[in-house]
Amino acid sequence: MGFPVFMLMGRRPRTRLHWLLCRRLFTQEYPIRAISASIALTLATFFAHFQIKAIAVMWYMVVAVVVLGFMVSYAEMFGYDKLMEAIGKTGKK
Repeated sequence: MGFPVFMLMGRRPRTRLHWLLCRRLFTQEYPIRAISASIALTLATFFAHFQIKAIAVMWYMVVAVVVLGFMVSYAEMFGYDKLMEAIGKTGKK
């Protein structure tokens, strides 16, 4: 099930929302950590590269990088071959 976050704090969850966040959303059942980490690292890399190269950032580039972050997280969770298979299925009918 995964390691409960509230065990690090040394106390039991106080409310139902706290229990939901600690026991359900931040365990292996829900891939929120993988998705958020992938999007955050992809955005950080994007902004660092564009700042170093002195390229102007447009809104559609940020949207494309967020979509790329989802693709990175999909490849992280299910593997690169599964991602390529899913991309290949989108073009075929």
